[in-house]
This record gives sequence, structure tokens and C-alpha cells, in this order.
Amino acid sequence: MLLKPRHPYTQGLLKASPTLKRGVLTPIPGSVPQLTALPPGCAFEPRCELRRDECSTAIPALRIISSDHAARCILV
Repeated sequence: MLLKPRHPYTQGLLKASPTLKRGVLTPIPGSVPQLTALPPGCAFEPRCELRRDECSTAIPALRIISSDHAARCILV
């Protein structure tokens, strides 16, 4: 859901995307990892401002938010 994103990385992507309204873009720090060299835990952990220690150890479980919205994040 792009209208009410719950995943921190999705929120960051939307802040970094230009819109028709003039505003400040907030870049996401770091570089996107190669698909062949993803980190052992959450793929977004190295670039997430809200990361926790457990984000680097295991891929988060898929959490159901609503009938048409799910996310893999311990903070959701």
C-alpha cells in the first residue's frame, strides 16, 4: 500500500521520490546491495534508519497488516 506504507524502507522510498508538489527529497543512505550478495538478515537493514540488532540476523517473517497488505519487517 503506497497510501499508508508501514515498512520503513517503503516510507523512505516515497520520501526520496519526486512528486508534483514541490518539496524536499530525502535520499536513502548507502547503496542497493547486489542480488547475489544480499545481507544475511533483512535485505534493507544496511540502509534502514530504524534497524535493530535482530534485523541483521534473520529474514523477518511476513506480517499480515490487512487483507491486501503485508510486510517483512519486525517494526510492522
